[in-house]
Amino acid sequence: MGNPLEEFTAQAVSVFGNSASKGFYEKLNEDGYPSATRCTGCAHVSYPPREHCPACFGGEVEWVKLPEHGTLNAFTTNKRGLRFTAPSVIGVVEFEGIGLIIGPIAGDRHELQIGQKVGVQVIDLGGGMSYPQFAPVE
Repeated sequence: MGNPLEEFTAQAVSVFGNSASKGFYEKLNEDGYPSATRCTGCAHVSYPPREHCPACFGGEVEWVKLPEHGTLNAFTTNKRGLRFTAPSVIGVVEFEGIGLIIGPIAGDRHELQIGQKVGVQVIDLGGGMSYPQFAPVE
């Protein structure tokens, strides 16, 4: 049997997720890379993806891939948690044109530095579930 938390996450997305959240995981599994949505009216990019633009409230959005690299702005160790395995490193990464994204960081927190360039990795959890994490880029 797989990880019960990941099974719960998959079930929650299928029941409570809107078309943007479902589309995010479908594209992540198909393309192997996370995507955001961009408003076709005002070009605002949203991550996590949205069905409607939060900037102009337009209803037409298109899928765009996240940039390959971002900048690590902050990070901490999560010693206890439900969503991420503990202990883990959680960080805030800034992507040009998108903004700040919070997510898990691969590696040891003692080797990370503010301002460091990071890239996106997709972790396959099996059972059709994947999630993105960030990792330092050399």
